[in-house]
Amino acid sequence: MSSLASRYAQAIFELGKTSEDRARLNDEFAKVAALWESSQELRNSAHDPTLSKDLRQSIWRKLAAGLSLSNLGTNALLLLSDRKRSVHIPAIATQLQQLCEDEQDFVRAEITTATPVSEAYINTLRQALEKVTHKQVRLTCHVDASMMGGVIAQVGDYRIDGSLKHHLTQLEDHLLNA
Repeated sequence: MSSLASRYAQAIFELGKTSEDRARLNDEFAKVAALWESSQELRNSAHDPTLSKDLRQSIWRKLAAGLSLSNLGTNALLLLSDRKRSVHIPAIATQLQQLCEDEQDFVRAEITTATPVSEAYINTLRQALEKVTHKQVRLTCHVDASMMGGVIAQVGDYRIDGSLKHHLTQLEDHLLNA
């Protein structure tokens, strides 16, 4: 994550007076980032040197109106456009999401299993991760048959690898180095 995106995200986050304002800004920037990623035309117009500042701002205002953005969200987009920082919108949105989750005491986690697992098992894993992190956990589940069995949990930079593949690799290394 670029420090530029972090600084803008922090500034936008602080513009929200309440956690509801911040959550709305987070949602708005997520929508704009998704649109940015999916629209080559939008990305081209943001970088087109032949477009005047007024025309570029008109494009952003129409986009903001179409997405029903708040005045605060609209003004933040216009500022990014004025400073030619539109290319950083996806990174700013990601960082803003992280700031909002931190404020709300949430953490994102990913679990990977070799086969699909039941909701009961997912809830058990969520509870275990919440106990360890002392935060509410939002889980994303993936299936990777190459694991052979077990579970890998990733919370931020922290990784718990309980896969059969990992244990077999450790056993192999231990036997080869013994």
